[in-house]
Amino acid sequence: MKVLIVHCGEGIYGGAELVIVELCKYLKAGGHEAMVVTKGIPRGSWHGDMWYDAHDWLDFWKEVQNWIRWVDVVNVHNFPASLATFPKHIPTVWMCNEPAELFTNWWRKPIEAFNRWWVKKSGMKVVVADRFNADRFERIYKVKPEIIPYGVDYEFWSSGERIKREGGKIRLLQVGTISPYKNQLASILTLIELLRNGIDAELTLAGSVTDEKYYKSLISNINYVEHIGMGGFMPRIALVGQKSREEVRNLFNSHDILLHPVKEQGGWLAPFEAICAGLPIIVSPEFTGADVVIDNGLGIVTSDLIGAIRDIYEKQVRYEAWTKDNGKWVKENLSWENFGEGMLEVFEEAKGPLSF
Repeated sequence: MKVLIVHCGEGIYGGAELVIVELCKYLKAGGHEAMVVTKGIPRGSWHGDMWYDAHDWLDFWKEVQNWIRWVDVVNVHNFPASLATFPKHIPTVWMCNEPAELFTNWWRKPIEAFNRWWVKKSGMKVVVADRFNADRFERIYKVKPEIIPYGVDYEFWSSGERIKREGGKIRLLQVGTISPYKNQLASILTLIELLRNGIDAELTLAGSVTDEKYYKSLISNINYVEHIGMGGFMPRIALVGQKSREEVRNLFNSHDILLHPVKEQGGWLAPFEAICAGLPIIVSPEFTGADVVIDNGLGIVTSDLIGAIRDIYEKQVRYEAWTKDNGKWVKENLSWENFGEGMLEVFEEAKGPLSF
C-alpha cells in the first residue's frame, strides 16, 4: 500500500511526531510505502527516506495535492492537515490527537466549521487514542471514530538502571511542554504544600516552553514563594527544559513518582512510558487517557495529588510490585506493532468505495 502521511506541527519533536515515525517504521517493515509531507517540524528531526517539509501553507497544500495522484490512502494528523486533501475525494484517515475546537479563536471559527463539513463530506475515517477523545470527537463532528491507542516502546523505557532513593526525600517528576494544558502549576503548588507539611520533597519539570506567558507566571510563583519566607524552596524545584528520549528515561529512573495533572489536551504517552520505567503515576481525571489507566488499574487517577503522594510514600513496597505488573500490561497491550496493525486495518477499510 502507498500511504501519504500529512502533518503540521508546533515546531517541536513531540508525541505527535513520534507517532508518525513509529507508523512509518511499521509500514516500511511490512513492505508498504510512506511519503510524509509536513509543516513546522524541526529540521533534522525527521530521517525518513521520503519526506518533504513545506515552506508555507500554500506550498504544504500544493505538495499534498501533487502526491495524492500517487497514493492509495492519505493519513492526516493535526488540524488543519485534515483540509489538505480538499477538494479531492480520496480515501483518507484522520489520526486526530485533539479536536481543533479546543484551541479556537474568533478568526479560526469559520475554518473549523468548514473542516467539520469536509470531514463528513469527504467520507474520511477518523481514529482517536481513547474513549474520552472518541466521545468528544463524536459530539463535535457527528462522526464516530475508531479507537486505536498509541504505542509505547517498552524495551526502550524499561532499560536503564533505577537510582534508589536515599533518605526520606520524595523525588517528583513532570514531563511535558510548559503550557496551561500541561498544568505545571498544580505540581508546583503540590510541592509547596508538601514542604509546608514537613514532607521532604523535590520537583523536576522537564519540557520545552510553548507558552511564554504561562512560563513567566510559573517563575513568578516560584519567586514569590521564595520571597515570602520559604527559604530553600528554589533549590527544590528544577526546570530542565526539553530533553532527549534518553535523558527523559534517565529522569524516570532517578525519580519516585510521575505527576501528570494535565488537562484535556496532549501528554498521552508520558504516563505509560513512566510505567515501563517502574514509576508510579498520578494522573488527573481530565487526562484523556484516564479511562485506560482506570480500566486496567495502571495508576492513580485523582485531583488530590497530596493524598496520592502520601499513599505511595507510605506503601512503597506495594506500589513497586504494582508498577512492575503494570509495565507487563503496557508491554503486551500498548505496543507500536499493535498501533500500526490497527492503523493499517483502517487504511484498508478506507480504500473501499466511497459514496458522495
